[in-house]
Amino acid sequence: MSTIIVVRKGAQACIAADSMTTWGGHIRQRQEYELNNGKIFKYHDAFIGMVGFTGHQMVLKSYLSSLKEKADLSSAEAIFEFWRKMHKELKDQYFVNPRDDKDDPYESSRILALICNPHGAFYVTDMRSVANFSKFWAIGSGQEYALGALHANYHRYRTPLEIAKASMAAACEFDLHSDHPCVYHNVKLTRQAKSK
Repeated sequence: MSTIIVVRKGAQACIAADSMTTWGGHIRQRQEYELNNGKIFKYHDAFIGMVGFTGHQMVLKSYLSSLKEKADLSSAEAIFEFWRKMHKELKDQYFVNPRDDKDDPYESSRILALICNPHGAFYVTDMRSVANFSKFWAIGSGQEYALGALHANYHRYRTPLEIAKASMAAACEFDLHSDHPCVYHNVKLTRQAKSK
């Protein structure tokens, strides 16, 4: 798996990812062995990071490049509508297997993603629900370490980048499937979140 985090503070946000790839849960492949193994990619003014099956990124990039109009990723509602429409294409054109657990309420898109853009920091689940975070979130195998570090570092550091660096260091230190070097992308937000 991986660790991908997003942090927002004031008028800035940062999305970060580690660079370790694992195959079958038992083979570790560091960045130096694979070209283009980035877990975050840029789409217009948004950075999108995904965990799980490595092919998801190729599928999402392919789908986005096939669109006649730019996808609207400006709010949780817009992202949900985009993902909902994409789900049919994932099944019809990319042959995603939507079966997960028979007790799941909906078919799974099988993609977990963080989106960081000027409109906010969003999390998209495999069931296509979307959350917009006012402070931070983490996904991947290092999620628990990253969330603890994000909580501990949020008021300790001034900028999202500083918070992200300290928190990714914790995830890479303790998660078996995450490792340095990490990649960081900063985004200027159009409006500040009301933080408590």
